[in-house]
Amino acid sequence: MFELNLDADEYVESSYPPKPLSKEEREARGLKVPDVVASGKPTLRIEITTVDTGERKEFFGHAARHIITTRKQIPLEGSRSDAQETVTDGWYIDVDTSISCDRHMPEGKRVHAHAFLTAGNMPIEKIEFIDNGVPEEGFAIEWKITSREAIALPDGAKKEHTSSREMRLTQFVEGPLDPALFTIPTGFLQVEHIERNPPANLPSQWSIAWDRFKASVARLFSVKNSVEVAVH
Repeated sequence: MFELNLDADEYVESSYPPKPLSKEEREARGLKVPDVVASGKPTLRIEITTVDTGERKEFFGHAARHIITTRKQIPLEGSRSDAQETVTDGWYIDVDTSISCDRHMPEGKRVHAHAFLTAGNMPIEKIEFIDNGVPEEGFAIEWKITSREAIALPDGAKKEHTSSREMRLTQFVEGPLDPALFTIPTGFLQVEHIERNPPANLPSQWSIAWDRFKASVARLFSVKNSVEVAVH
């Protein structure tokens, strides 16, 4: 699989489906999983509510449905995480976008992935996932995502940060792809990593980073990244 950065004339190459990272690769990227495993009752709840508004509109010959998905991160007793809420207001159509080498999940199974921070040798959060409504699995043609996060400051006060981003599909074509699309353009340089996200507004970016830094220092722990994936 190839991913191109058209602005920098760079590309990365990787296998598909992606292979699990080795221990050395995880450590090099700061993703070392703590040795202490979460146990006991849940300390963090992820509640996902999906609502079909009933609204419909035509999109290039397909009927699009209006879906609002709200994902809440709710700290429970013993949690060290902050409360978060993400609302995705989007339009979706039914179109098969799968490819032959996609992984296939067992019928009735759904994967939940959640990334978070853990401090020192403290146990990672034990997460419970709650789904309300039927999860949307269609192809998104338009969405607006609004995220709110209440960060706990060292003095116990809460500071809320809100951000939003939007996407809209402007062209939609069905049919065989041109083989030239799978050829690396002349002059492109292969690199190890591509920056996928555009630079955020610097004042806002520094404000959020500073609040998180103060909160982490107050805990007097070194912070490491970890990832938990749960299937149910």
